[in-house]
Amino acid sequence: MSFTDTKPEMVFRYVGWVDVMGASHMMRRSIDAASKNIGRLHEAVLRATKAVAKESDVRLHPLTDGVYIVADSYKAVSDILGRVFRSYAHTYLSMKADSRFCPIRAAIAYGRVVDETKYLQKLLEKLPTRFHTAATKAYLLNVIHGKAYATANAAEHSAPPFGIYHDESLRDFGSTESDNPLTWPLKKWWCLGHTATEEQQTFAQAFGQRLLDHFEWMKSHPIDSEMSTDDEAKKVETYKRQIKEYFGIVE
Repeated sequence: MSFTDTKPEMVFRYVGWVDVMGASHMMRRSIDAASKNIGRLHEAVLRATKAVAKESDVRLHPLTDGVYIVADSYKAVSDILGRVFRSYAHTYLSMKADSRFCPIRAAIAYGRVVDETKYLQKLLEKLPTRFHTAATKAYLLNVIHGKAYATANAAEHSAPPFGIYHDESLRDFGSTESDNPLTWPLKKWWCLGHTATEEQQTFAQAFGQRLLDHFEWMKSHPIDSEMSTDDEAKKVETYKRQIKEYFGIVE
């Protein structure tokens, strides 16, 4: 069984990548807390996808503490992520300001990915019919690759905690299906457009302050939060600066 000579056909797609910040640390410290954070994300993604798009319009590729969301349109990916973040935020506000609840962050990119349906067909042609099972097909549909996956994954690190970053590939070549071109690097998930109403901005500032409390807790509990080195302490300060800018917190 060899797929090395199968050349996949590529198509342009919008790819969102969202993951749980610090999940790997959490899995080493408390599998119970890690399971709750990871499960909360996947549940939110499934609910958001069901509410936004038909199953045929969006593909989901879960990978432990994160999910790739792939669609033909920016709107589908953006709407799903917006719902995920609002759902996650609602729960986050009810939790204590400690490291047991991990923030999420995401990015959206645009570019080439493998055409999964055609690639699957090519792979199945190389397999004996006894392998043409639902389990095999499900496995092969998750053999994903393409530049947009790598781009979205890398761009996620440019997002602030609880933020959604628009990669340059999206801003340069993507389409928002509206009259306004996508020029801003950050999506504000708490409002429909890029400009928030007074009520939405009030919420954003309150939520941002809640996030600052979370990272302030991490700073004051370096052992429990595993932020005990100088580099990790600097990372916390970077997160705090990003949060203030993203959520419009003025001191």
